[in-house]
Amino acid sequence: MKTQILKSFLLALVLIPGLLLAQNSSIDKMYEKYAGKEGFTSVNISAEMFKLAAGMSANGDEAKIKEINEIVNQLSGMKILVYSNMNAEGSKFDFLKEIEKNVPVKEFAELMTVQEKDSKVRFLTKSGNNNKISEMIMIAQSKGETVLMSFTGSIDLETIGKLSKSMNMKGMENLEKLDKK
Repeated sequence: MKTQILKSFLLALVLIPGLLLAQNSSIDKMYEKYAGKEGFTSVNISAEMFKLAAGMSANGDEAKIKEINEIVNQLSGMKILVYSNMNAEGSKFDFLKEIEKNVPVKEFAELMTVQEKDSKVRFLTKSGNNNKISEMIMIAQSKGETVLMSFTGSIDLETIGKLSKSMNMKGMENLEKLDKK
């Protein structure tokens, strides 16, 4: 009997980490579902790519190198899905509704919303340890295009503001407004 309990315990110890690693976030699931599909552009940037890009963009400026490294060391990845319904004429597919259905927005706190005539951009964050953000998502919709972007890591708000200045991506310029608050 004791050996059976011990075997069960050891089996659980071996299987649990694998099961935990196998769990994907809702963003990962959506990325896997739509990456490479017609009408979608998908981008997946790993932590290693951030580090490589940081090394190339600093150009010997020690202060800039330090700042970029602080940002990069907080990021573990970024995924972007862009759906352009201009490419899918007559399509009744609503990617924003799909996002709202699959992303548990209630698990996130709204950081900021920017609404203009023909567009709306929302930034949502999920808290992690030590007053850091474990994930930040951006949901942007404008005429003909919907964007879902996710940053993961252990990120502080100041880093997000700095990151917005260094990236030339649609919607990210709105994060610069964080520095002004």
